[in-house]
Amino acid sequence: MAAALRLPESLRDTVHAFARHGYPHETCGLLLGTRDGGENRVTLVRQARNVNSARARDRYEVDPNDFLAADREAFERLYHLRRAAYQQAHIRVDAGRQGVDALVEQLMELLAH
Repeated sequence: MAAALRLPESLRDTVHAFARHGYPHETCGLLLGTRDGGENRVTLVRQARNVNSARARDRYEVDPNDFLAADREAFERLYHLRRAAYQQAHIRVDAGRQGVDALVEQLMELLAH
């Protein structure tokens, strides 16, 4: 049995707005949310672009970048994560373990602020 889908009216209005704005072409919304037992609760809707420009009136191919961005956003919201910093290291071979430890220590210090 398929899980029930709960789409709040405000988000339903957003999906309808996507369709009105895209008419007469196909449109697509990515529905993000949570699953609780046998119910999927939509909490966020993101519009996806159609990369099929040749047949946009009757075919839809979700832009993979939009799909990945929605997936990433859902993951970050689930775990309340954000990108805190970037780390890149150019470690000299002769620096050995002490060089690695020093870089890790510097990175941890940056993240603590």
